[in-house]
Amino acid sequence: MSKTNDCPAPTRRDLLLGAGALAGAAALAGPGRTRLRADHPGPKAKATPFKLDDQPKRVRKSFHDLSDDEVRTFANAVGYLRDRPPIHDPLQWDNLVSMHAHHCTEASGQDNLQVHWSYFFLPWHRAYLYFVERHLANTLAKQFDNKPISGDQFALPYWDWVTHKNIPNTSAREMAKKASPLFGLDPSEDLGADKPDRYNLALFDGYRGPTLDKPDMNPDNEPTKGWKEYTKLIRDHNTSPAQINSILSMQNFCIFGGFPITDEATGQGLLENIPHNTIHDWVGTRCGSNRDMGSLRYAALDPIFYLHHCNIDRIWSLYRFTPDPDGKPATNCFPTPEALKQWADQTFEFTDIDGKTVSVTVRDTIKNMNNVTYEESPRGSKLTVASADKAAAVRTAPLLAKTTRLTNDKPGTVTVAAKAMLKDSKDVRAGEPKSAVLEVVIGDFAYQGRFQARVFVNKEDATRETPLGDEHFVGSFQVLDSHSGKSERKDGKHRFFVDVSPTVSNFFKVAPAGKDFKLTLVAVGGSPREGSFYLDVASVTLHVYE
Repeated sequence: MSKTNDCPAPTRRDLLLGAGALAGAAALAGPGRTRLRADHPGPKAKATPFKLDDQPKRVRKSFHDLSDDEVRTFANAVGYLRDRPPIHDPLQWDNLVSMHAHHCTEASGQDNLQVHWSYFFLPWHRAYLYFVERHLANTLAKQFDNKPISGDQFALPYWDWVTHKNIPNTSAREMAKKASPLFGLDPSEDLGADKPDRYNLALFDGYRGPTLDKPDMNPDNEPTKGWKEYTKLIRDHNTSPAQINSILSMQNFCIFGGFPITDEATGQGLLENIPHNTIHDWVGTRCGSNRDMGSLRYAALDPIFYLHHCNIDRIWSLYRFTPDPDGKPATNCFPTPEALKQWADQTFEFTDIDGKTVSVTVRDTIKNMNNVTYEESPRGSKLTVASADKAAAVRTAPLLAKTTRLTNDKPGTVTVAAKAMLKDSKDVRAGEPKSAVLEVVIGDFAYQGRFQARVFVNKEDATRETPLGDEHFVGSFQVLDSHSGKSERKDGKHRFFVDVSPTVSNFFKVAPAGKDFKLTLVAVGGSPREGSFYLDVASVTLHVYE
């Protein structure tokens, strides 16, 4: 993450490349430049429970495995909803997109629930994908006579960024050395080696960071030292098979998928924090503001949003520790049957294909949306499905005795005595941990846009300039820009997790059992000149699973 004043001024060439190298000002004003209407109210009419039975089977494939016909089908549906319905039609693309904004930057209570930083993150986004997919399929059936692929056969693709570290492209186009259709190029027509394919703006967004000539997750493509390091972290760590397998092994569902959200507290799970947030950052955040994927408010404008979230949902589909909404509560996540039932009964509202408001519950997303499945790609990531046969034993140790304030200029360092790590006369770090997390609770805070907090062990001189490749760096957490101005909160509790499992972190190497160690937290929040930025770290706790 670079300092604000590291950002180079964009050139005309940068703007053209960011727009898919399209010629002319008219091309730069394509679908990627649309903005959501601020007055979009979200679903208001009385909702009818949606009937999930007897829905067509939809098999979601890796974008890398799509044929030209399948890409064209996706582009046809998205393009129609972007360009054809009147702006006030509830089925117009911006209005479907607004359902996401309605539940992040405009969230204000039960009527428009916040669906990030909590255990609503995974089920709400699963339901959102489900209904956007229905709208696209319905458009194909009604407007394209089911050609080249029928609406009943249509399914959203997923972007397997564990394997494919670039703006999604198909294997056929890669072999032919052709650019991704997401840069505004149509797969249906090749005009010769000296000319680009015919332009199709349906899948294009002009507010991405990666460009037509630099589409890869390559640190050398980045404009600043900070972004070079951050991109390398995203590519080699946050989206690695080892990291995703580690997240899949977490038996506590709330650590995996998020904690209950209240007026006073939030809790972001590892799946949201590590791959989800950082992929949003890589696609949509560089210098300046108004990047679609880099802002919660505008992220769903970009068609790549749905490919990204399908992969998040695919990973959830591989997880083996999601509580049964009608079963016994998981005591480490839902302490009582009432708590589990409250989560399972939570209702989400969406606009269906007839423009009417329908509702589904968390229980529906887990037990009844079974007509949607994922096809594993022969060229894709091989993720480990963790066994749920035996519950892992957990050992816990608090690492922080008093609140520590972090600013851009002032990291926080605490000394952790070895005796503080003893539990039943055994150091919690001893043995061979299967997995481990640092639970970091932020109390009061003030920030603008976004921030990141980095954790170092036995590196007292760590600052925001310390390389992320330093062996003492053990992990980080971050929040996305909500595009809602300055964020400030007092008397709250905001829980984050840092995965320090031996397979993905140096924590147990630089803080070995039986020894004191120093824990340093470094906050990165915009420019060092922004004196109002601060994070109050209320507690840090180590949880080790054996």
